[in-house]
Amino acid sequence: NGQGQQAVVKALVPETQSLIDGSIIKLILTEDVLVNAIAIPAGTSVYGKCLIQGSRLSVTIQSILINGKLFPVSLVAIGADGMQGLYIPGNVKQEVMQEGSN
Repeated sequence: NGQGQQAVVKALVPETQSLIDGSIIKLILTEDVLVNAIAIPAGTSVYGKCLIQGSRLSVTIQSILINGKLFPVSLVAIGADGMQGLYIPGNVKQEVMQEGSN
């Protein structure tokens, strides 16, 4: 990695999940990765804490459980558009705020 660049860990959201600020979201790794010198296989479930910010869902992952051992990490979700957080168009919180201001 060059200076200022970070490795990308690809994951997907495996199912529809109802989330609010502070909720935990489940993600599944789609490829083998090496994080902090720890090999993590594709298919591993990882869990992150959510924060809804407008039309984006910020996700922070602080640990990963592998074979019964907890490994500390410091990861954030980056959307397909390259921006921090996942794009969630028309999220309920935003819609409620818009209706309340009318």
